[in-house]
Amino acid sequence: MKIERYDVTISTDQTEYRFISEGRQGRILKKVRFTLIHSSGVYNLGFGDVNPLTGQVSDLDVSDNGDTQKVLATVAGIALNFLHHNPEASLYAKGSTPSRDRLYRMGLTRHYEEISQFLEVYGWTSKEWEPFNQGKNYEAFLAKPK
Repeated sequence: MKIERYDVTISTDQTEYRFISEGRQGRILKKVRFTLIHSSGVYNLGFGDVNPLTGQVSDLDVSDNGDTQKVLATVAGIALNFLHHNPEASLYAKGSTPSRDRLYRMGLTRHYEEISQFLEVYGWTSKEWEPFNQGKNYEAFLAKPK
C-alpha cells in the first residue's frame, strides 16, 4: 500500500512488532502480536496500545491520535511481512468491537484491489468462511498468501 507507515521494531522470532503512533494525543506505543491458534498454521493477529505503566496491551483503547490510516497501513505492512516470512501461515483477525470490525472491513475494501494481488481474503458470516465481499459485513477475517 502506498500510504505512509511508521517505522517498526521486530522481535527476533518475528511474532511481535512495535511502533509508535504520533499525533494529537502524543506518542503512543502500539504492539502487534501473532499467536498460533490452530495447528494448521492459523495465527491470531492481535493489536493494541501498550500501557506505559503495566506493559499490558489493550485492544479496547481508543487513541484518537488522528493517524488511523497510517496505523492501519503499518499493521497491514506488518501482516504482509509476517506472511512473507511464514508463507504457510494464515492470519485471523477480529476487531474487539463491531465498530472495529467495520473499520477493518472499510480498510480492506479501500485497498482490496492491491491486497488481493498478494492475499486470499475471507470473511466470517455467522455460519462459515466465504471469499471477502466488499459490500458485506463480517464478524472476522482470514487472510493467506496466494
